[in-house]
Amino acid sequence: MAESPLPPDASPPPPPPRAFTQGVGLVFQFVGVILFLVMFFICCGSSLLSKDWATRSELTRIGWGQSSETHGVAYSAQRALSISVFAGVFFGMALAGVGLGMQAGSRIAAPGAVVMTAIGTVFWVIHTMFAEYIPRLFEPTLAQALFGARLGPGLNTVAGIAILVLSFSLLWIRPLWGLWVGMTVAVVLTAIKPLDRYFLEVLPLLVFAWWTGLRWMERRFSGRWVSITFITLFLLGATTNLLRVGEFILEQY
Repeated sequence: MAESPLPPDASPPPPPPRAFTQGVGLVFQFVGVILFLVMFFICCGSSLLSKDWATRSELTRIGWGQSSETHGVAYSAQRALSISVFAGVFFGMALAGVGLGMQAGSRIAAPGAVVMTAIGTVFWVIHTMFAEYIPRLFEPTLAQALFGARLGPGLNTVAGIAILVLSFSLLWIRPLWGLWVGMTVAVVLTAIKPLDRYFLEVLPLLVFAWWTGLRWMERRFSGRWVSITFITLFLLGATTNLLRVGEFILEQY
């Protein structure tokens, strides 16, 4: 028996739901709900313990930068925790929402899932870098990588900033050298902890950048103080490394 043809104005039936989209949507819902509940109970549960535990007022003295208005910490650890909890609640709801959209077959759910995942990843990576990795990079990893020793609080940061600027200036000499240093710094900040041994692969480039910066300073400026500064900085880089080598030799005996 022949099947009766469809009317001319009848639309074809909708395609069946895709198993992969359904599964990924379920994963997004699960992760989003768990993230929302964890951040929700951190926010509400901390206040049940005590007021001091919930506010953590001592964290206002720990942070990054200095405010010119209050003469205190510009971005305190307390504010970072508050923003992280709020962001966790938001991202949890957003992930659960795009998961529902993917299960419902929405066309914008999949691009929305990619965008929300990328934004969340960047947010958490930046906060992790500010919380631990960036301070450790300048106190004292970069200075210890180049000079073989810690110069002291404050001096490590100044030396680290100078090393980083001079290293990126290699882009005007050999772009690949500057990109190599930049890639190493990016990997150290995002994937592993900033330790001096991880800069061993770019140590010759750091030494060359330091020497290039000293030569540029001597040629760009004139005066006796420039020569004294040049000799002092040159001896600083050579002496600390020689002392470090001598320490290793003495350890073998």
